[in-house]
Amino acid sequence: MKKLLLASVAVMSLGLAAPAFAQDADAGATVGATGGGATGAVVGGLLGGPIGAVIGGFAGAVLGAEAGVAASTIEYAGANPVTP
Repeated sequence: MKKLLLASVAVMSLGLAAPAFAQDADAGATVGATGGGATGAVVGGLLGGPIGAVIGGFAGAVLGAEAGVAASTIEYAGANPVTP
């Protein structure tokens, strides 16, 4: 169980670093799948143990890839920058 939690933390840290690479729709789907898979694995692991982590990770990755960043969103963000 400890190894599973450490692996989940490693994947989540990758998911946090990945949005910097989301410059097109395919990268947006990758970011969504990474974040969704990591979140699903952690929540599934906490609620259902190792089997829940596998099911939650798979479900989160599939849903995250489908709900990735749309190309129109990236175009809008590029055309309308926000000053900090």
